[in-house]
Amino acid sequence: MPYGLLWVLWIIAFFAIEIPAWRDNHEGGTLSEYIWAIFSVRTKGPGWLWRRLTLLTALGALFYHFTSANGWFVI
Repeated sequence: MPYGLLWVLWIIAFFAIEIPAWRDNHEGGTLSEYIWAIFSVRTKGPGWLWRRLTLLTALGALFYHFTSANGWFVI
């Protein structure tokens, strides 16, 4: 199966979960709210600093991944 088709199916599955969660307005239902809860973004739960630093590191790595080509920064 071509990867392009798999990515389209993944995006469809994402929205099939995200849209009902958003419409139900259930706390922690959307991916954003779930990530905020896991990484203590809105509150200072136990280990909040380490969780926020982990999130920051992951987002930084993702940003680098999306903005680089073969390891060279291209912005």
